[in-house]
Amino acid sequence: MKKILVVVSDINQGGVTTSVVNFCNELKKNGENVTFLNMGKRNIEVEKKINKKINILTLKGKIANWNLGINDLKNKSLKNKVKLIPMAILKKLTNHFGKWLDIIFYRYHLEENYDVAIAFRQCAPCYYFVLNCVNANKKIAFIHGDINYMSDISSWDIYFKRFNAIACVSNSVRNGFQERYLKYKEKFITIYNMFDVERIEQQAKIKDENIYIDHMKCNIVTVARIENETKRIDIIPKVCKILKRYAYNKFHWYIIGDGPDLEKNMKLSSQLQTDDVLTFCGAMENPYFMIEESSFTVLPSRTEAYSMVVIESLILKKPIVVSYYSGVEEAVENGFTGLISNQNIEDLVEKIKLLILDKKELSRLTLNLKKIKINNDKAYRQFLESIS
Repeated sequence: MKKILVVVSDINQGGVTTSVVNFCNELKKNGENVTFLNMGKRNIEVEKKINKKINILTLKGKIANWNLGINDLKNKSLKNKVKLIPMAILKKLTNHFGKWLDIIFYRYHLEENYDVAIAFRQCAPCYYFVLNCVNANKKIAFIHGDINYMSDISSWDIYFKRFNAIACVSNSVRNGFQERYLKYKEKFITIYNMFDVERIEQQAKIKDENIYIDHMKCNIVTVARIENETKRIDIIPKVCKILKRYAYNKFHWYIIGDGPDLEKNMKLSSQLQTDDVLTFCGAMENPYFMIEESSFTVLPSRTEAYSMVVIESLILKKPIVVSYYSGVEEAVENGFTGLISNQNIEDLVEKIKLLILDKKELSRLTLNLKKIKINNDKAYRQFLESIS
């Protein structure tokens, strides 16, 4: 049994948050001694999903203000504002020169010693804290994104050389970082995302009585953050408009999620007159019920690391149509568990149209999935290898 510390800079809702909860719970399930440290504000709803036997730590006192911003001052009392404004000014002045973290965490160390400390969220503050404020025999950084679709990450360079290993969530992500960081090539490894299979299956059985689904139609579900740059949600209304020519009144598409482009995409759907076949559901606490009720799912992303939505769909035995991105074959077996389309709209339409109109093809893919058991065994072995 290893004594393991898992650190994140925050636990706002999102794919990385779901991933870290699953990661901690799976380690605990396998008998590890796990402590979870959230550097940011507490999120009780997320904490409820963490195994009760896992020790949860939060930062207290002055260092808890490491991420102090203007919005944090708005709701403070005048007395607290007087205390915090000088700190906010100091942060603004020193952050530009990369010195703020040195100042706020000066001489700070956790009292406990750990076998392994993991900086799970990819960002400089999380990396800094694990390297400078934690005593551990081994230290591992995680990376959750494709380097080709990241903005400036030069602030991470100084940290990579000090970690024992840098865990990427897919081979494709690992390969991209190895090409950029040849000097540290051997440090980059793969540890796949982990999933709470039992919870997903249980949640899928909880119906939402407020949503009516017509099972006489082919129901399509997309679960994603509603932003168009990488998730390409804006092509869905365009795909629906074309599909109406071939399969009018035979399908309905539900999009689950929130994000900066939600309103824009809803307006586009209205303009293209696809509101009759396309519903934007917004964020849902339990999207698994919708996946369970679907005929198949669709993910039109330009890029993914190791998509949680793809695996969640496969866990619930729902075939997926996914646009090609680097590493997609690590999650979807084309023609067996789903269909991989080219990035263009025309091919995506053809793949979706096939599953709407050809019930035998849809049934074949579904039957294939029922033969497959998805678990975390491989990901856990990868983790054990990284700390051996």
